[in-house]
Amino acid sequence: MLPDMALTKMSYARLAVIGVSGAVFLAAILMAGMLFGHAAFPTPGDSSPAVSPTPSPQQSPQVEFVEFRDEQAGFKISYPATWGPRSSSDPEVAFLASSVDDQSSALVRITPFDRQQALQRLEEELGQEATTLDLNLQLTEQRVRNGESVQEVLLGPKIVDFAGGRASYYVYSFDASQDGSQNGQTGVHAQYFLFEEDRMITLVLQAIPPSEFTRLASTFDRIAQSFERLSSQGSSS
Repeated sequence: MLPDMALTKMSYARLAVIGVSGAVFLAAILMAGMLFGHAAFPTPGDSSPAVSPTPSPQQSPQVEFVEFRDEQAGFKISYPATWGPRSSSDPEVAFLASSVDDQSSALVRITPFDRQQALQRLEEELGQEATTLDLNLQLTEQRVRNGESVQEVLLGPKIVDFAGGRASYYVYSFDASQDGSQNGQTGVHAQYFLFEEDRMITLVLQAIPPSEFTRLASTFDRIAQSFERLSSQGSSS
């Protein structure tokens, strides 16, 4: 079911399109500002300078990456060699790798999706033509803001160029104790949503505690940029 919210097809047009690295950098600036008591952070198209002295995100040392490739699912992604691949009981999880302590991770989820049917429902609700980006915003707003473990949406939605398409991007804090693995901990997720004709691709980058997000900004940047689709599954514009 689509969220009960008014949206016109111009909603996405008012959002600046930024690159993957820009999205990670903005989120890292935001996290650094929060940790040092500053609420402001630069956004695309904002003519005002970043609040000083909000610190720049810390850069993690350049580390060796290894590649994961799934021909059947049609994607490849690289992750730090110090991390290890993990298994998941969720059949939609196509890739999962994490640090030794499981506090930093990257996950790719592929969810079956009928874009044409969903677009038709959205257009009936809006009473006007809708684009895939409009649909992306509707569905991701619902998923993120209604998530059981989500505490606060820190950034998003933003449009980013991702894996050859346009994806929506969010950063939010979450209760890491929901699954029982990190009692009393709060973490941060950076999440990308990319829609194709018959599936939704989600990339989730996790940092626990929140301070780790700024330290891992360059690592997360490289992971996101490394994600590539190996074959066209349908338009994602």
